[in-house]
Amino acid sequence: MDKYVYKYISLFLFMPLILFISCEEQNKNIYIEIPFSLENNTIVIDAEVEGKKGRYIFDTGATISYIDIGKENVWYKNYIYGMYEGKSSKLSIYNTNKIKFGDIEVKSDSWLISKADIINDLKTKGYDGLLGNRIFEGYWCELSFSKQKIILSGLYDANRNDFYNYSTALVENKYNSPLYIPVAINNNKDFYFMIDTGMNISLRFPDNLYQYTGKEETRNVFSSNEEGNHYLVKLNSLRILDETYTDIYALTNSIIAKRNNNEFYKDFGLIGLPLLKYYDFLFDYRDLRRGKTTGFYYKSNTPLEERDYGFFSFLKEPPEFGVIDYKIDNSGIIVTSILEDSIAYKDFDIRPGILITKINGKPYTEFSVDILRDPLFYRSVDNYTTLKDGVEQTINSPLKHEIPASD
Repeated sequence: MDKYVYKYISLFLFMPLILFISCEEQNKNIYIEIPFSLENNTIVIDAEVEGKKGRYIFDTGATISYIDIGKENVWYKNYIYGMYEGKSSKLSIYNTNKIKFGDIEVKSDSWLISKADIINDLKTKGYDGLLGNRIFEGYWCELSFSKQKIILSGLYDANRNDFYNYSTALVENKYNSPLYIPVAINNNKDFYFMIDTGMNISLRFPDNLYQYTGKEETRNVFSSNEEGNHYLVKLNSLRILDETYTDIYALTNSIIAKRNNNEFYKDFGLIGLPLLKYYDFLFDYRDLRRGKTTGFYYKSNTPLEERDYGFFSFLKEPPEFGVIDYKIDNSGIIVTSILEDSIAYKDFDIRPGILITKINGKPYTEFSVDILRDPLFYRSVDNYTTLKDGVEQTINSPLKHEIPASD
């Protein structure tokens, strides 16, 4: 065969490898700083995706980005099933690598969905979309809450010197690439929790946690339909990153396990931003396209005694009144989780989904969030006013709980 034919065949066969090596070398020389803000325990970044400028949430628990852009700007990749216009639909996945932060363009093997209900929901909250972790694929990604910056680099040594702790991590596969880190429970059981900056609750424990404790240490919890029923479990110890917590109560029900009928999620939970923000991280995102990572480095940025993970993450003692979790909107306080054997459940007849508009005859708006999250506050509650189908009803407690005088 003619030597020129061999030449062109060789060039054809090895060109993808040459291009890949070229991109790898190019990434090694990159150092990019991307500022972000924290809004209601959410990371918000100003970015431009395929020419669409906006304010985007950065979610390490998402692989795919969700942005409303025209199909003519992107290449079709595949599809998944998800919610669109209120029903389960095929959602098209597109490739994109045109992402700019200020004047700097970041090249990555990234995916996005342009039509989904989550996009409309984000818009109602003032955001233009969501960026998944694949937008930083191909880089070492420093997520620094102390600096409020995301720093991308191609070189391990560019960021590594500031970090003194290392952890292994799992990635399920190239299609689902959030990082999962080991968490030790009761000193002898390793679970894996997803690093999920898109979740505004500190921790969600897997449902099967109760199997590793005694029945006498487990209490039933009723929750809304989305969450399902789960448990409050007494733990002897819990080790997350570089901290160990002893004699605490954990609320089970990992959304990830509920929404994925997959053995991979059996012993998995979630770590949300209210806990993550007290650390700085250096993630190895260089090979997410193959579903691989070498793990991550981290360091604490806040002393343990100065942290506030939120009242409903894990508890030293169960709330006496029994309301485990709730959310506040413009209508009132919506109870989402409650202990079955509690005062609230048995005496006040409060159930998940109930809307509370008044406490002790006063509108709920007269109470600050800090007061509503204080367990001692509920000892002074004599009655609640609820709203159902436009009708208010006042529920009186048969018990009296006075707040003890402070020292």
